[in-house]
Amino acid sequence: MVAESLAGHRQIGAESVVPQMPVRPVAEIVGVPTEGGAMALAAGSHVTTADRVRELIADHKYLALGTADADGTPWVSPIFFSHQDCREFFWVSGPDTRHSRNIALRPQVSMAIYDSRVPIGQAEAVYLSARATKVPDDEIEEAAAIYHRRLPREKHFTLAELRDSGLYRLYRATALEHSVLVRGGATGADSRVTVDLG
Repeated sequence: MVAESLAGHRQIGAESVVPQMPVRPVAEIVGVPTEGGAMALAAGSHVTTADRVRELIADHKYLALGTADADGTPWVSPIFFSHQDCREFFWVSGPDTRHSRNIALRPQVSMAIYDSRVPIGQAEAVYLSARATKVPDDEIEEAAAIYHRRLPREKHFTLAELRDSGLYRLYRATALEHSVLVRGGATGADSRVTVDLG
């Protein structure tokens, strides 16, 4: 289902992480774990950090969505998502779920896409700052087509289900910033770096 509990036949969920620097060789992206679990740089490649960010977004179906209520109390929800060009992220939720209510009050959200199953020291993630909103009825058809790209046909929602009179709502988060962590710099500490997708 689309609720925060992820119960039912239509689920919404979360996943993913990355190491980077604006335009660097794959070395910094495909890390090799050292004895201490940090990432060492592999020898030169021509894949940029932006390429790796796109790969991570494409490879994962769930993200962690961070919202806050009127008092600033945070809430994180696992969300099944589809995206358009790694800049617009779409999901379906009930309008009365906690994260949907929070978005109605505070459209500023944060998101993380990562794989929680990898061994310690090998994690990669993409972090996003975004602005989220319910997709208006006159844009539902186009947005639903993007959302349904990742779903088998039997899981598709009808347009009527997603309009204001239906049980669910289609949401869109527009990314304002993509960032990743670069493992162990000169000081040995991780540092966050923004990524320009071009």
